[in-house]
Amino acid sequence: MSHGFESRTYPEMLAGGFSRVDGTIQFYTRVNALLSENMVAMDFGSGRGGWYTDEKLPYRRSLRNLKGKVRRVIGVDVDPAVSENPSIDEAVVFDGSHIPLTDASVDIIIADHVFEHLPDPANTAAELDRILAPGGWICVRTPNRFGYVALVNQLLPENAKSAILHFAQPGRKDKDVFEAHYRLNTRSALRRHFS
Repeated sequence: MSHGFESRTYPEMLAGGFSRVDGTIQFYTRVNALLSENMVAMDFGSGRGGWYTDEKLPYRRSLRNLKGKVRRVIGVDVDPAVSENPSIDEAVVFDGSHIPLTDASVDIIIADHVFEHLPDPANTAAELDRILAPGGWICVRTPNRFGYVALVNQLLPENAKSAILHFAQPGRKDKDVFEAHYRLNTRSALRRHFS
């Protein structure tokens, strides 16, 4: 999409660089409204924090960066590259079965486009529930299993997925692409795994 098309479709982009339908702005505005300086936040699936350096819009980057807004930000990921993430205070590698944090130790968990990658949603949901403090929040943004993004991803052969992803998100690096399972991406699955 060219910038000209975007600004004709969303003229408000000329004032700040984002549209009224910008999902990142909407999601992180809600997350920021929940924060307080005494909280411990967990960025679940935080990876290397590529958005921190790749994000061109300062406003969007400031919304996404929780470091300094809470007492501590813990980045948790299956990829050891999490230790490179500049937007976290502590890096934790998740082995897929146990998150090495104590019970009720996290006040807010953010999972931004992570739930579609979970191979074992029951175990992961139980782990997230275990470490979440009473009254805490789990904030999730993920594509619906039956939405067009998920359906296309499930129907296309692997070699076509890569080509389409590079076209749709030209700046996305291959090392930031993970297999999608879509096992925790419907309302019924969320209700089943989270009380």
